[in-house]
Amino acid sequence: MKPIITMFKRGDQSERQVVDEVADGAEWVINGEGIATRKYEGLGCMVLDGRLYRRHSYKIGEKVADGFEPSQGPNQVTGRQQGWLLVGGGPGDKWHRRVDSTSLKNGTYELCGPHVEGNREKYAKHVLVSHEAAEAYPDFPRTYDAIREALKSMGIEGVVWHHPDGRMAKIKATDFGFKERACGNKKSQDTVFMKLKAKSKRLPSVQVDFKSLEEANDVKFVLLEQQARIKEQLRGRAASNPDDDRPSAEYLEWKIRATGALRGIRSRIRWVNHWKLTKKEQTSTVGCAERLQACEMAIDLFANYQAKGMSDKDARSSTLEHISGQVRGLSDAEAEVTE
Repeated sequence: MKPIITMFKRGDQSERQVVDEVADGAEWVINGEGIATRKYEGLGCMVLDGRLYRRHSYKIGEKVADGFEPSQGPNQVTGRQQGWLLVGGGPGDKWHRRVDSTSLKNGTYELCGPHVEGNREKYAKHVLVSHEAAEAYPDFPRTYDAIREALKSMGIEGVVWHHPDGRMAKIKATDFGFKERACGNKKSQDTVFMKLKAKSKRLPSVQVDFKSLEEANDVKFVLLEQQARIKEQLRGRAASNPDDDRPSAEYLEWKIRATGALRGIRSRIRWVNHWKLTKKEQTSTVGCAERLQACEMAIDLFANYQAKGMSDKDARSSTLEHISGQVRGLSDAEAEVTE
């Protein structure tokens, strides 16, 4: 599937809204050619021989993932290769694995459901909606103002025009500045942050004193686990939002929350490391004092045994036997006696 061009040009690169000027290559829509079908808000997929693929792109020169099927030649302008990646066991395929594609015919589909793009299509479970069987609008308007009013009143994401020769053009409600449709879920689409929030209540926030190094290590392990989970989610969501398609406001909001959560976790990890380092320095100071005490005791004992007429070997053996099990730092004491 090639990237679908937007029907109208955008007024400025810094703006998302389109202007009343037909984009190059979309003139056939204005001329009355092709038919409009509903554009569903989900994740683009492809079914090939019963196997499910998801949209994926990679930078030219990078290693190609196993199961990748290119949809067109490399784009020399963006430096990326667009295509389809076979759904596997990765975090970005979590919701793709909820659907069964074995009995579906080859073609492109839209993955919709409770955990996809806020479920704005309001499906009760995860489904694959065929692009070929999408709802058609034979009389959909083709002028700028009429299209704008139609999308405003219909409450859909947008439409895609299909030409008999395979060309396509799209237009979305957000292209005219309309707000994103309300999510179909009462909860946030990503339950990972809900779980993290619950776990965070059981974790120290800032500059707390742990009872032991073991407790500090346990907390650090949980923080590192959370950090890895969020990074996996970021990689998965980024893979499902190719560069040729502008990210939705919901995705950008999710990314801001994700990076904010990462900053909070890193701050806690730094505090745990600081606490552990301070604790080790304190332990090291105490250990040095005990080893010094052991050395001084060993020297005194060794001198007393020598004064009693013992040989150096017997005096050393008796000294070590006397202080063994009573003080720490016996290795230092032994070294001092040996010298």
